[in-house]
Amino acid sequence: MSVESTVISTTKDVTKKGINMVDSMLKKAWSILDAASEKKPPSEFLKPSAINSIQGKIKPE
Repeated sequence: MSVESTVISTTKDVTKKGINMVDSMLKKAWSILDAASEKKPPSEFLKPSAINSIQGKIKPE
């Protein structure tokens, strides 16, 4: 193999790995954002007093 073909081959490999890494990171980030958007807000299943207690607005008795 000549030096040029070695450089081209190495460049291709690095580029493919970089693209795969970016693709994987975007998929993971999208998955996290998608899961967060599907989550019910606390107001749908907690009483207002419980939310205030969690936020430290009222002290538990």
